[in-house]
Amino acid sequence: MLPLPGTETILIVDDDNAVLRLTNSMLTLHGYTVIGAASGKEALQLFAVEPEITVDLMLVDIVMPGMNGPELVDHIWKLRPGLPALYCSGYCGKEFLWPEIARNVPYLAKPFTSFQLTKRIREMLEKSKGASATYSARIRSSAARK
Repeated sequence: MLPLPGTETILIVDDDNAVLRLTNSMLTLHGYTVIGAASGKEALQLFAVEPEITVDLMLVDIVMPGMNGPELVDHIWKLRPGLPALYCSGYCGKEFLWPEIARNVPYLAKPFTSFQLTKRIREMLEKSKGASATYSARIRSSAARK
């Protein structure tokens, strides 16, 4: 079964321009709005210039020069706590990635197909929406009891 088409905005951060362009194409073909950044610094600059920018999920390469993916995600989570993040890397199976995977950080190995990418993103977005709805319901219930 094909994943549902997307309407959300995805931030892609990857230092490989070819991967950035291809991933952008894959997601826009499935209805997503895509914001691309070629480095962690460039991604953080987007949030500095446009603090209210809409981003529903970030797809971040783990291994990048300057600021690696986990460092970038930590910075963005300080600005947007709870923003879903999906790591990707062509270095799957490498020992230096195990700590990130062990922390239950969602991960997608490169190369990936359009189907694999959109399926994983849809799953994460639906899970995030469910968690947000549950949290909102708890807040409303708590407020109603007061």
